[in-house]
Amino acid sequence: MGFTNQQQKAINSNQGNVAVTAGAGSGKTSVLTQRIVTNIINNNVNLDQLLVLTFTKDASNEMKERIKQKLSENDKTKHLVINVDSADICTFDSYQLNLVKKYFDKLKVSCDVTIIPDELIKVKSWEYIDEIFNNLIDNNPLFNELIESYCIKDTKELAAFVEKIANMISKNGFSYVQELLNQDFDKKYNDWANQIIDIINGWIEEKNLENSEQKRRKNKTIINKISSIEEIDDNLVSKITMDKIKDQSGFSGVKADFVFLFKNFALIKEKEIYFNNKFMPLIIEIAQELNNRISNFKKDKNAYTYSDISNLATNLLIEHEDIRNEIKNNLKMIVIDEYQDTSKEQEKFISLISNNNTFIVGDIKQSIYGFRNAFPEQFNEKCKLYDSNPKLGNHINMNDNFRSRKEVIDCINKIFRELMNRWNSDIKYGEDEEIKYPITSIYEDPKAQDLENQEYGIYKIYFTKDGKKKDDENNDEKIKEIIANIKAKINNKVKPYKYKDFAILAETKTDFEKIEKAFIENGIPINAIYDRKIIKDQYVDTIINLLILINSINENDQQINV
Repeated sequence: MGFTNQQQKAINSNQGNVAVTAGAGSGKTSVLTQRIVTNIINNNVNLDQLLVLTFTKDASNEMKERIKQKLSENDKTKHLVINVDSADICTFDSYQLNLVKKYFDKLKVSCDVTIIPDELIKVKSWEYIDEIFNNLIDNNPLFNELIESYCIKDTKELAAFVEKIANMISKNGFSYVQELLNQDFDKKYNDWANQIIDIINGWIEEKNLENSEQKRRKNKTIINKISSIEEIDDNLVSKITMDKIKDQSGFSGVKADFVFLFKNFALIKEKEIYFNNKFMPLIIEIAQELNNRISNFKKDKNAYTYSDISNLATNLLIEHEDIRNEIKNNLKMIVIDEYQDTSKEQEKFISLISNNNTFIVGDIKQSIYGFRNAFPEQFNEKCKLYDSNPKLGNHINMNDNFRSRKEVIDCINKIFRELMNRWNSDIKYGEDEEIKYPITSIYEDPKAQDLENQEYGIYKIYFTKDGKKKDDENNDEKIKEIIANIKAKINNKVKPYKYKDFAILAETKTDFEKIEKAFIENGIPINAIYDRKIIKDQYVDTIINLLILINSINENDQQINV
């Protein structure tokens, strides 16, 4: 299959840094592969001058296999296939770990450093906190006063807070926490309250505006105010919204909106501990002791978390200019897949070795690594930066979806327009960001396009009802229709399918035998699994329920749309 204009731009662009917005089904992997091979053939990029970073081993392995296939198709490059496996086409974690191992002496770690799961560190942290707390209870009156002031049933909340402060110190240094101690709590809290009041007053004012353009501008101002607020107490929000809007008609949903907006912010009790100079020095002392014990544990085991390895690799580049320049000067091309899942730390690492030669691909809608500090907003920021200043990079929007039907695409766009265009998100999802059903020119064969647009999906066949056969003739026709549909898609040269892409679920063996017989007679290979246990599997059960839901929606679509 040929490439679209946007895909060709992504493949051939040589304007330095390139950011590609590529949703699911956009042909992203094919484009990445083609760009790499094109640069090897046309721009004399050697495999050892290439760095391709992914987030899973499966993704890197797939990339290697695709590159091998492309290289093998060209007489000039087929001899390079043998070198692909040793190229730096790997995960972020793997590349940084190899870097730490290579320069272990510079980092003062063992050459056989290993990875330790975050979960184990979490367990050890709570063990150490428990030990530290027990010791303080016996020996420190101030700690006992802290418990009496802020602990109701047990010390779990206090332990979680100590761990939070320890992470802050570990990540940002002691100075960060010291800044918190130096803040005027009462003033800051009153500032937060006043901002909320201003926002509510603005909302009420906006309600009385009649001109639609005035409303739009006012609403934008209000949204900007909301975005500027860092944190606020849930109880304060609830109180203020109720006091200010209880007599205002049409504002019943505002309270819920504000509570939702601020529900993840710290409670006032925690803030009081933050800014209480009586207790905070003790908490910092406990946090530092915790960090020391965790650090010693890691050194004794010669094991570090992936986050530790990332920090070590970054510090290596920062502290050793010669190593940084060696890597930077050698790399002609840096490719990062699923860039929306990069963390701030990973972006910092890349910035140290990039030389106006990064090619990043991502889709902010697909970010799944929040638990590992992914910061999807930075992908959005890169795209905006390149759009506003093309000298810094080129932003390409690859938004055609070649995988899904138009109905699915329309549904996805509707959902994300709501999620990413409201006041609770600063991410735009307009026409430029929407995924598109492919333009007709992508299909060279008009018949193939007609095939793509034909109805298919769930076939509901009843074989039994109340122990009696039902509508056998109609079922025969439905089976023939399914067979014809499958064969048509298998033979579609533009968008081919494989037999393994189709699945048939039957409640009983008897029901399925008729389908199986018809498939075999028509030369369609079928793998029958007769296992009642599979129906009870949670994943299968979920799929079945989803299919029931979809079928129900289809049956009632006319009524729903009325």
